[in-house]
Amino acid sequence: MTHERAGAPRLPYVVGLDLSLTSTGVAVVGLETGHVHLELVKSGPTSRTLLAAVARLQVMRDRIVHHLPPRPALVVLEAPSLGSQHGKAHERAGLWWLVADHLTKAGYTVAQAYPRTRAKYAAGHRPVADTRKGPQKKEVLAASRAEFPYLELRSHDLADALSLARMGARFLGAPIDPSTPQRDEAVAAVRWPAIPEGMNQ
Repeated sequence: MTHERAGAPRLPYVVGLDLSLTSTGVAVVGLETGHVHLELVKSGPTSRTLLAAVARLQVMRDRIVHHLPPRPALVVLEAPSLGSQHGKAHERAGLWWLVADHLTKAGYTVAQAYPRTRAKYAAGHRPVADTRKGPQKKEVLAASRAEFPYLELRSHDLADALSLARMGARFLGAPIDPSTPQRDEAVAAVRWPAIPEGMNQ
């Protein structure tokens, strides 16, 4: 599902956020220019007390949102992986909601895409090693590096954030990558928010 572009994009920026307790990927795409800006936001040391843990999450949120472009913009968050077996799920959920709360209160337009959908989009032009599980992180990173060799994709966090931003750009009718059936299916699987009227002025 792609919105046809009529003149300038309805929103000037789209952002992909791959949130992590250790290394958050931020990708900002300028829809009028196609310029991509990447940031990797590192976290501080782990916390032993509740007060320190809350403060750490708040600092991480502040560091992440510092890299957001001016409003209006579409921000695509990676949705929580409910079946994930990785540790600190409670803390990861806390960071996710802190960032989501900031975005909505600040007036950003927010969407969320599940990890498997994001991975399907990123590997849309490459064979998938395991179609039952979907593309793995190393496949997504390799595919992203092959498609954007001029970007310094140092980690899967940046590749994942870029994939989310690419999905948003395609939804808004300003794609920065070629269309494939897999990509169209991935974009169609996301429940996109309504774009407020007047954003194309």
